[in-house]
Amino acid sequence: MKSSQQSYIGKRFEFKYFLSPIEAKKVEAFLLTHARLTPDANSKDGAYIVNSLYFDTPFMEDYTDKDGSLLVRKKVRARMYDDCWHENLENVWLEVKHKKNMNIKKTRAKISGDTWRTFIKNNDPHMLLNTEEKEDQENIADIQNFAHTHIRQSYLPSTVVRYKRKAYLADFTSLVRITFDYDIEACRYENASHPHNLVPVSHQAVIMEVKFNDKLPWWFSHMLAQFNLQRTDFSKYRNSVAVLRGTQRIPISK
Repeated sequence: MKSSQQSYIGKRFEFKYFLSPIEAKKVEAFLLTHARLTPDANSKDGAYIVNSLYFDTPFMEDYTDKDGSLLVRKKVRARMYDDCWHENLENVWLEVKHKKNMNIKKTRAKISGDTWRTFIKNNDPHMLLNTEEKEDQENIADIQNFAHTHIRQSYLPSTVVRYKRKAYLADFTSLVRITFDYDIEACRYENASHPHNLVPVSHQAVIMEVKFNDKLPWWFSHMLAQFNLQRTDFSKYRNSVAVLRGTQRIPISK
């Protein structure tokens, strides 16, 4: 993963769709033909690996908020793009993602592998407030946001989720980004350095995510109609925790 990757950060909408591998190939072909999508910088040679370490509170509040289908929720995670979490990471991205229904707002800041190792060794977010990685004011603010969020609710490293991603871009009134995520696997953080500990999560499904500001292009409604696509609230983190725990979704009172 190139360190110069553009971050798609801001107040955006996110729609998700649960596809079979065959459906995903057909939808992808439709989009490449009719929407003239272009691969993002990291997908020019095909799919790339995404590894996310999710943090959660001692009572797993972020997990239970999602499992209970609360409209307002958040995720605190670190992300890297190697095959597995190991001792020699070059860079790690710290993210805090807030979601209200289908609207998202995400902050994202890159830190060096050395800063990451110092932080994660004792899970000490206070040291992030004093880090010398201050390339610009936005990076400082995003690192501080991660640290303060972590401190307020005593976050702990919880679950690693790994998957393959193909990402595409489309120009409209604003940037539209469409990703296809597959081969989703998960393990507990303490087992993350051993890829054989990863267990399948999505049962060969493909999760298509569409992120956009304001409006979607004309071809989007055509795609939904042609392939009879329905939005889903599928969460990689929630489903990963559920699989690792062997549990099912919390029932919601009607």
